[in-house]
Amino acid sequence: MSSAQEREDQQAGRGLAIRVSDDGLVGSHVQLPETFETSVAWRNAEGLVIKADNVKFLFSDLRGDIVDGIAENLRRQPSATGLKRPYVQLFFFSELSDDAFKDKGSRISEFVESCTDRSTEWLVAYVSRQGAEESRTDKATLEKFRITLGLTRGGKDRLLVLCVNSTAALESVSWEELSLRLRESLNISIQLKIESLKKEAAQVHANKLLPGWSFCNYVHAYVPQAELFVQLSRLDLALVIFEELEQVLIERKEGGTGFFAADPGEFVANIIDPKAKGYRKMIASGTITELDLRTYLFSSRVEILMEQDRKVQVGETGINFLEFIQGRFEEEFEQTKSEYLRFASYLWGFSASRTLIDALSGLIGQAGKEDGSEKATRRKTAKLIAMCCQHARDQFRAMAEASIPDLFDGMSSAESIPKTPEVARLIHHPDLQGALESRESAWEFYTEMTMQTAEVFRAAGRSSFADRIQIELGQLCLEKGFEKQALELLANHCHQFSVKGGWDL
Repeated sequence: MSSAQEREDQQAGRGLAIRVSDDGLVGSHVQLPETFETSVAWRNAEGLVIKADNVKFLFSDLRGDIVDGIAENLRRQPSATGLKRPYVQLFFFSELSDDAFKDKGSRISEFVESCTDRSTEWLVAYVSRQGAEESRTDKATLEKFRITLGLTRGGKDRLLVLCVNSTAALESVSWEELSLRLRESLNISIQLKIESLKKEAAQVHANKLLPGWSFCNYVHAYVPQAELFVQLSRLDLALVIFEELEQVLIERKEGGTGFFAADPGEFVANIIDPKAKGYRKMIASGTITELDLRTYLFSSRVEILMEQDRKVQVGETGINFLEFIQGRFEEEFEQTKSEYLRFASYLWGFSASRTLIDALSGLIGQAGKEDGSEKATRRKTAKLIAMCCQHARDQFRAMAEASIPDLFDGMSSAESIPKTPEVARLIHHPDLQGALESRESAWEFYTEMTMQTAEVFRAAGRSSFADRIQIELGQLCLEKGFEKQALELLANHCHQFSVKGGWDL
């Protein structure tokens, strides 16, 4: 699946809930559109109006599922975050008799009390099959519902009269009124929700200098804001929150439970997916390690950057993260002298680099008609992919040198690591695809990665660097006695070889 398709799927699965209570009325007596899209606005702490356009809302039933017949394409993958809490609740009814008043009146009253207790915006809608003129004859009965059941709480009339035609579709005037009232209620609900989340986060933030303060609690309090902004398609605001969380993490040198990694070899290679592991659950319970915590914050940022199609930022952020985490691995090794940890560091760097390569390759797509700016971005992205390729190759070489010491004929720069059962488990890690199972497979895999790295550097406009990589591999082949392979690699790069037939390197 292409990155563009993945972004479309993410956006398609996004939506906030409008909860419907209707005893099956919706779908049989009244047809609602698949989705309701509108602009919403709220004020920030400085009083400035913040807007979000084309926000998608989904009509869901009491179980939180999409209402039958509505947004069927979204039923398979609804947003768990968006549908957990309704932002407006609707109650539909269609009978005005005395018996109906006793039955529906009791249920409407319970509905109103429930919404009030939960501070949820709500509306009650009477669905009429009569035309607009005929519906006015029900005015007295409707007024009885309005007054007796308290449908004007807060000085706002929350009772609507909606007219449907013979096909159960809302008449245009009724849909316009419902849309307007929903928009008003949604603005209020979004404002209250954001204020509530900010207040909760501010309380946790105010205690950050106190003993026993938990960074996990801090993250747990702030992330819901980011999730809401994502649902509102304000990715810029969500990104700011994750950047601020990472900055606090750096300033306080926090690390979750205080352990770098419970088992360094059991890492998640998919460092760009914040849902690849149960990070949120571990944060909530305070059991997350530093490696997982940093991976969660990084992957949350990158997921947003990828949806924004910010290729260069994804690559730069990714490479900085690779270097930082491997630096932390090295610090942990200096303290523990654990050879298992050192090998795990190489493996993590290898796997994480290849994940970034796949992500960036998907973003860069196929070359086509591009303006100067697009070409520059493509070239910068290709360079970042090449850097990731080089990093992955270097980490693989370190693993190969450590587990097969004489593979490079004395050129090893890494210390040999004893093949303990723990290290052996890493050597057989699925991400290595059996490359360290034998001397031959290790050499073949290293050669393949080197040629791949050179190819990507050349595509990035770094031909001289690509040539140097291939020449170094050719020299290594020559020293190992692989003359045919050396000839193929060096013939196009060595002037002395081409002119005089010599190996003057």
